[in-house]
Amino acid sequence: MPSAWDRLRYWLQARRRARQRRDLRARLLRAWTRLDELRRYVERDRRAERAERDRLVRQIDAGRRAAEVVVEALHARALGGAVSDEEVLRAAETVREVLLKAG
Repeated sequence: MPSAWDRLRYWLQARRRARQRRDLRARLLRAWTRLDELRRYVERDRRAERAERDRLVRQIDAGRRAAEVVVEALHARALGGAVSDEEVLRAAETVREVLLKAG
């Protein structure tokens, strides 16, 4: 059984907590803290989205460069140019390297 002193202390603590809950400055501080925390979450998510978008753009650009290499080799071969099988294989190898770097 709590003593009279303990009951008084608990009662004073409860009054102080109630007064703090009603205090406008304390409520504003809690709201500001929550907003700041949420703002940090949003910034973190935006950074992650930008990083993912940049990675996808790099991957698309690498695919385009690889496609250009293949098209140039095939176009030269179709025009009857002196494009050997080795040059086509080198172009395909370049495409593979670019795609591996992008992925």
